[in-house]
Amino acid sequence: MRARVASLLALAALLSAANAAGGSGRADLSLTVSARTSIALGKSISYRVTVTNHGPGSARDVIVRLRTHVPSVAGTTNAVIGAPNGCQENARGGIVRCSRRVLAHGRRLQMKVSITPYHQGWVASRFTVASGSIDPRPGDNAARVRTHVGPGTPPPPPPGTGLGP
Repeated sequence: MRARVASLLALAALLSAANAAGGSGRADLSLTVSARTSIALGKSISYRVTVTNHGPGSARDVIVRLRTHVPSVAGTTNAVIGAPNGCQENARGGIVRCSRRVLAHGRRLQMKVSITPYHQGWVASRFTVASGSIDPRPGDNAARVRTHVGPGTPPPPPPGTGLGP
């Protein structure tokens, strides 16, 4: 019995020290995205992404993901994705992955992601944020944006595709 009480006291002391250091293991993250609802072909869609940590602790291993579906034509380049430094992008799969080791309580992570579609139609994008911390309110960790790409001048093909003059 004494060993069990001693173990519980030691665990309580560790949790108390972690909470005092801001490492409660709980971090309420939220994600918001803004972008235009329509653009002309040849223009880029600029997404402004904001991740906020509402606490109570720091969020560890924060990952922001974008998954997008662009109008496509088989055998052609469908879009060019521009992501901030430190992000990994896969234009073919329509995926961008950005990570940050720690986002402290009360801090924001802001980034801009752009997509230049090469065909008319709808671009559907879904952004999500996750972390290694427990999020007590995960319902605000995702956002969807749909943008219509209408008539305009197609952008030049990206370098190295062999599609240009």
